Amino acid sequence: SLVGPKNNSLSPAIIIFDSLRTDSKTRVAPTLREFLQLEYDHKKTLPSGSLARKLFNVDTIPTIEAGVPQQRNYSDCGLYVLQYIESFFTHLSSTVNVQSTTFTNWCEKNLKGSMKRKEILNVINQHVITKDE
Repeated sequence: SLVGPKNNSLSPAIIIFDSLRTDSKTRVAPTLREFLQLEYDHKKTLPSGSLARKLFNVDTIPTIEAGVPQQRNYSDCGLYVLQYIESFFTHLSSTVNVQSTTFTNWCEKNLKGSMKRKEILNVINQHVITKDE
Protein backbone atom coordinates (compact mmCIF):
# COMPACT_ATOMS: atom_id res chain seq x y z
CA SER A 1 0.00 0.00 0.00
CA LEU A 2 0.99 3.58 -0.48
CA VAL A 3 0.57 6.42 1.97
CA GLY A 4 -0.61 9.24 -0.22
CA PRO A 5 0.37 12.90 0.08
CA LYS A 6 -3.20 14.22 0.25
CA ASN A 7 -4.82 12.65 3.27
CA ASN A 8 -2.49 9.89 4.48
CA SER A 9 -4.95 7.32 3.20
CA LEU A 10 -3.71 3.95 2.00
CA SER A 11 -3.95 3.06 -1.68
CA PRO A 12 -2.14 0.79 -4.12
CA ALA A 13 0.54 2.21 -6.41
CA ILE A 14 2.45 1.30 -9.55
CA ILE A 15 6.21 1.48 -9.00
CA ILE A 16 8.33 1.70 -12.15
CA PHE A 17 11.94 0.51 -11.91
CA ASP A 18 13.50 1.76 -15.17
CA SER A 19 17.25 1.26 -15.52
CA LEU A 20 17.35 2.42 -19.16
CA ARG A 21 15.37 5.70 -18.95
CA THR A 22 13.43 4.94 -22.10
CA ASP A 23 10.38 6.74 -23.43
CA SER A 24 8.40 3.49 -23.51
CA LYS A 25 7.66 3.78 -19.77
CA THR A 26 5.19 6.60 -20.44
CA ARG A 27 2.62 3.96 -21.46
CA VAL A 28 3.42 1.38 -18.76
CA ALA A 29 1.26 2.75 -15.93
CA PRO A 30 -1.73 3.72 -18.12
CA THR A 31 -1.65 0.27 -19.75
CA LEU A 32 -1.58 -1.46 -16.35
CA ARG A 33 -4.45 0.70 -15.10
CA GLU A 34 -6.45 -0.09 -18.25
CA PHE A 35 -5.81 -3.81 -17.73
CA LEU A 36 -6.93 -3.59 -14.09
CA GLN A 37 -10.08 -1.72 -15.13
CA LEU A 38 -10.96 -4.29 -17.80
CA GLU A 39 -10.32 -7.21 -15.42
CA TYR A 40 -12.40 -5.60 -12.69
CA ASP A 41 -15.26 -4.79 -15.06
CA HIS A 42 -15.17 -8.33 -16.48
CA LYS A 43 -15.07 -10.15 -13.14
CA LYS A 44 -17.13 -7.88 -10.90
CA THR A 45 -20.83 -7.94 -11.64
CA LEU A 46 -22.68 -4.96 -10.24
CA PRO A 47 -26.38 -4.92 -9.41
CA SER A 48 -28.57 -3.62 -12.21
CA GLY A 49 -28.58 0.19 -12.28
CA SER A 50 -25.69 0.48 -9.82
CA LEU A 51 -23.17 3.27 -10.35
CA ALA A 52 -20.72 1.94 -7.76
CA ARG A 53 -18.07 1.07 -10.35
CA LYS A 54 -14.48 1.12 -9.08
CA LEU A 55 -12.19 3.33 -11.15
CA PHE A 56 -8.54 2.56 -11.81
CA ASN A 57 -6.96 5.90 -12.68
CA VAL A 58 -3.98 8.06 -11.73
CA ASP A 59 -5.85 9.33 -8.66
CA THR A 60 -6.74 5.87 -7.33
CA ILE A 61 -3.46 4.15 -8.36
CA PRO A 62 -0.63 6.70 -8.54
CA THR A 63 2.68 6.02 -10.25
CA ILE A 64 6.04 6.14 -8.48
CA GLU A 65 9.08 6.32 -10.71
CA ALA A 66 11.84 4.74 -8.65
CA GLY A 67 15.20 6.47 -8.89
CA VAL A 68 17.36 3.44 -9.53
CA PRO A 69 20.91 2.88 -10.82
CA GLN A 70 21.16 3.16 -14.59
CA GLN A 71 22.69 0.50 -16.79
CA ARG A 72 25.14 1.47 -19.51
CA ASN A 73 24.23 -1.20 -22.04
CA TYR A 74 21.29 -3.21 -23.30
CA SER A 75 22.63 -6.59 -22.16
CA ASP A 76 22.42 -6.25 -18.35
CA CYS A 77 18.62 -5.87 -18.07
CA GLY A 78 18.21 -9.23 -16.36
CA LEU A 79 20.86 -8.42 -13.77
CA TYR A 80 19.18 -5.14 -12.93
CA VAL A 81 15.74 -6.76 -12.70
CA LEU A 82 17.11 -9.41 -10.34
CA GLN A 83 18.76 -6.73 -8.20
CA TYR A 84 15.55 -4.67 -8.05
CA ILE A 85 13.48 -7.70 -7.06
CA GLU A 86 16.02 -8.70 -4.42
CA SER A 87 16.21 -5.15 -3.04
CA PHE A 88 12.43 -4.68 -3.13
CA PHE A 89 11.77 -7.78 -1.03
CA THR A 90 14.74 -7.11 1.26
CA HIS A 91 13.41 -3.64 2.11
CA LEU A 92 9.73 -4.51 1.81
CA SER A 93 7.36 -2.65 4.05
CA SER A 94 3.60 -2.91 4.24
CA THR A 95 3.36 0.79 3.43
CA VAL A 96 5.41 3.22 1.37
CA ASN A 97 5.29 6.98 1.84
CA VAL A 98 5.19 8.55 -1.61
CA GLN A 99 6.67 11.81 -0.35
CA SER A 100 9.78 10.45 1.35
CA THR A 101 10.65 7.26 -0.52
CA THR A 102 12.96 7.48 -3.51
CA PHE A 103 14.07 3.83 -3.76
CA THR A 104 17.59 4.96 -4.70
CA ASN A 105 19.08 3.52 -1.54
CA TRP A 106 17.41 0.18 -2.13
CA CYS A 107 19.82 -0.84 -4.86
CA GLU A 108 23.56 -0.68 -4.84
CA LYS A 109 24.76 2.67 -6.16
CA ASN A 110 27.25 1.02 -8.50
CA LEU A 111 25.56 -2.21 -9.48
CA LYS A 112 28.44 -4.28 -10.80
CA GLY A 113 27.27 -6.75 -13.41
CA SER A 114 30.23 -9.07 -12.94
CA MET A 115 29.59 -9.28 -9.18
CA LYS A 116 25.91 -10.11 -9.67
CA ARG A 117 26.84 -12.66 -12.35
CA LYS A 118 29.18 -14.38 -9.86
CA GLU A 119 26.42 -14.46 -7.24
CA ILE A 120 24.02 -16.05 -9.74
CA LEU A 121 26.67 -18.57 -10.86
CA ASN A 122 27.31 -19.52 -7.22
CA VAL A 123 23.60 -20.10 -6.59
CA ILE A 124 23.33 -22.24 -9.73
CA ASN A 125 26.44 -24.23 -8.82
CA GLN A 126 25.13 -24.84 -5.29
CA HIS A 127 21.90 -26.28 -6.67
CA VAL A 128 23.66 -28.37 -9.31
CA ILE A 129 26.10 -29.80 -6.75
CA THR A 130 23.23 -30.50 -4.34
CA LYS A 131 21.27 -32.38 -7.02
CA ASP A 132 24.30 -34.42 -8.10
CA GLU A 133 25.04 -35.65 -4.57
